[in-house]
Amino acid sequence: MDILIFIAFLLLGITLGRSGKLPVTITVYLDRILMFVIYGLLLFVGLEVGTYRGVLSNIGIIGFKAVLLSMGTIAGSGTLCLLILKKG
Repeated sequence: MDILIFIAFLLLGITLGRSGKLPVTITVYLDRILMFVIYGLLLFVGLEVGTYRGVLSNIGIIGFKAVLLSMGTIAGSGTLCLLILKKG
């Protein structure tokens, strides 16, 4: 179910971005806003890792899965960007 929410928000963002109806103040500072959101997400991930001792003891296994997930995310994002750019 969570993946459907992620996809819905991604599609909403793409729709809003392509509509051209976003205020200029948002589009000008979008890169800064995005960086602060990423910093916040990293903070919460760090808090989550620091809270659960089981996570720290299994960091080798989790690290490998995280690398695979990151590579899959990068490959999927790149593919989607290429598809969108070819259509546009």
